[in-house]
Amino acid sequence: VDYFIDLANVSLSEARWNAQKRVVLVTVPDVRIAKPNIDVAEMTLEQKGLIVTRVASAQLVKRAVAKADRYATERAGRFDFMNKAREDGRRAVKELLELPLRASGRGDIRVEVRYASESSPSRELVDGSTPIAEVLAQVRTAR
Repeated sequence: VDYFIDLANVSLSEARWNAQKRVVLVTVPDVRIAKPNIDVAEMTLEQKGLIVTRVASAQLVKRAVAKADRYATERAGRFDFMNKAREDGRRAVKELLELPLRASGRGDIRVEVRYASESSPSRELVDGSTPIAEVLAQVRTAR
């Protein structure tokens, strides 16, 4: 089972800048569980006695895959697995967003990642009074 964060609709409106602490706080959608990838090629069916027809065999495989799907999804949603996926996702998004900052010589700016499902950030950490687009425009003109 894979976990993912859909960043397709994340925009500048999800970012807040704290000039004093040199931190950009970005809010991203929460981690989601992907559909389990069940390998039916490796499945084996054991039977005793009666002959299993092709139709019956296909139905058995279908039921087995559905049961395996449910089990994998339930297990993947356990608190400990989700917590690990959220921390790994937070770290991956942070690294993804810090890379262009470092490449442009702005390694002094930190990125903090918050999930949309988390409570709102402390006003102490983030000053949301200036939109990130305006901050970026000021940085460009200052160069």
